[in-house]
Amino acid sequence: MSINLLKYIAVMITSFFLFLTTASLHTFAHPLSASYGELLIEDENIHLSFSIDELSVIESVSADQNGDEKLDEEELKEAQYAITDWVTVNLQVTVNNVAKRPNITSMFTEKRGDKMVVSFEIDYPIDSGTKTIQLTDHFYYKSPDKTSYTHFLVVKHKEEINEYLLKGENRSLSLEVKEETSGKEIVNTEAKAAWLQFLILGMEHILTGFDHLLFLLALLLARQKFKDYLKVVTSFTIAHSITLTLGYLGFISIPSWIVEAIIALSIVYVAVENIFRKTVHHRWTLTFLFGLIHGLGFAGLLMEMDIPKGHLTVSLFSFNVGIEIIQIVLVALVLPALIFLQRKANYLLIMKGTSIALAIIGFFWFIERIL
Repeated sequence: MSINLLKYIAVMITSFFLFLTTASLHTFAHPLSASYGELLIEDENIHLSFSIDELSVIESVSADQNGDEKLDEEELKEAQYAITDWVTVNLQVTVNNVAKRPNITSMFTEKRGDKMVVSFEIDYPIDSGTKTIQLTDHFYYKSPDKTSYTHFLVVKHKEEINEYLLKGENRSLSLEVKEETSGKEIVNTEAKAAWLQFLILGMEHILTGFDHLLFLLALLLARQKFKDYLKVVTSFTIAHSITLTLGYLGFISIPSWIVEAIIALSIVYVAVENIFRKTVHHRWTLTFLFGLIHGLGFAGLLMEMDIPKGHLTVSLFSFNVGIEIIQIVLVALVLPALIFLQRKANYLLIMKGTSIALAIIGFFWFIERIL
């Protein structure tokens, strides 16, 4: 056995354990805590309808008494004061640099898409006139846990509707409501343009979507002509673009756990095909079929959002472009290295060893997602 072969095997084994570590983090951490806000600015009142995923509440407040990872009506009632304190501490509204006291008029659980959330109706009385309004979200601020907490916020004032994504360490939105002779207008003084926010969200989503990335890697591992690689990437793009849009618009509705389980199986299927088939033909057709399911996985992040109809086309397009940018960059980086390795005599061993690792990870995710 040559030294080079030993090096390749060592790299393969190391990569395998790194993959397993990643799988564990992705499975047992709470990777996507999300909240949804609708801020209605009136002359003498700010009304915030706010919802946050049920698991975030359970993780942060001792409310789940029976340990079933759900909040029933009785548990919510018993923990209402602790939950109220948690929300008011982490969600703050100031007007002209003065913090406003929130008045939570109701708190309840409801289903949003296929996810349970805890919802709040909150009023902030204000004075009329020109004002600067700032909403600051401190949930999971500098949390040591692996999380990609995102606050999807829609701001409404008279006929104007805008959406914003608050994420990362800087989750503060400042709006100036100016008094004009023709009426009041909102001037956004901080946030990025909505299309840019959705573009960045799409890029981040694919980078943290390890299952999508491993599926793509499994597709590229087998020896193929360059035109076949191009067909694979193109068919995956077209397929997930179709179902991402149809899923958000509600034309296709499949429970997320089924979608996520099939995505995991898609990794297993392609990896097993790599192991046992000497050559692969027309892989783009298989990619298209599985890509339709992956598109529903991409759509899952957006389906709970209430994107204003006037911005819907641009927002969905930007999100999808963000996914494609990262996908193209990653393929451009990985494919030359794969083509180089495919010229080596021991590439078949490398490919099968990596495919075995991918199959194990995919199966691990599948079992976790159906239980």
